[in-house]
Amino acid sequence: MDVASYAAVPHIVRIAKSAEKRDWNVYGLVGVIEAERHRKANPPIPSWLRHDYEAALQEIVALALQDLTGALDSLTLQSALSMLALVRGNRKLGTLLFHHDSADIDELAEGNCFGQGCTANKVLHATFEDARA
Repeated sequence: MDVASYAAVPHIVRIAKSAEKRDWNVYGLVGVIEAERHRKANPPIPSWLRHDYEAALQEIVALALQDLTGALDSLTLQSALSMLALVRGNRKLGTLLFHHDSADIDELAEGNCFGQGCTANKVLHATFEDARA
C-alpha cells in the first residue's frame, strides 16, 4: 500500500458514481484500501490528498446506502457492509466481514462453529490480529 492507492480512491468513486450498477469490486477495493491504511507499515494519507480522500469515502457511503435499498448479490452486499463498517470507524467488524467467505458465514449461521477446529474461528482470530496490526 502506498500513496497511489489513496490517490486512486477519489477516481474509483467518481467512476462508480457514473456506473449504472455497482458490484462487489468497487466496495471491496475501497474497503481494502481503507482497511490497510490503518496498518502501521503503511504511510499516512498526505495532507494534499486528505480532503479528496475523505470526501470520496463519504460519497461511497452514500452510494452503498443507495445500493442497499435494491437487490444485491451476496458478495456485493457483504463488500458494501464491510466497506461501510470500515469507513464508519469499525475496523474489526469491517475486517471480519471482508475476510469471511460464504462457507465461513454458513458455519457461523448454522451454529456449527465451536472450538479450535472451526475454520471460521481461525479466520476470526486472524482477522482480529490483523485489525490490531
